[in-house]
Amino acid sequence: TVVARKELMAAIPSRVSMVEAAGIPLVFCTCVGVMEEADIRMQRSALIHAAAGGVGVAATQLAAHRYGVKTVLGTAGGTFKQQFALSW
Repeated sequence: TVVARKELMAAIPSRVSMVEAAGIPLVFCTCVGVMEEADIRMQRSALIHAAAGGVGVAATQLAAHRYGVKTVLGTAGGTFKQQFALSW
């Protein structure tokens, strides 16, 4: 039996596999560790390299919503990746 607080749980969307879902916390924990070490909290801006990838998406979301960064800039390769990165 696993016991956890409900506010720490989230439903897995049907389009996300169990393997993909299992990797999401690792990606976000990696970003939190790096951002805490860099003391990014409340900075005016942050540049996220490869903003359309897994770590880049997590870093973009965390910078804006957890750390209060005012302007989040990101790099992305092709047009599709650029549009995807803008959706976050």
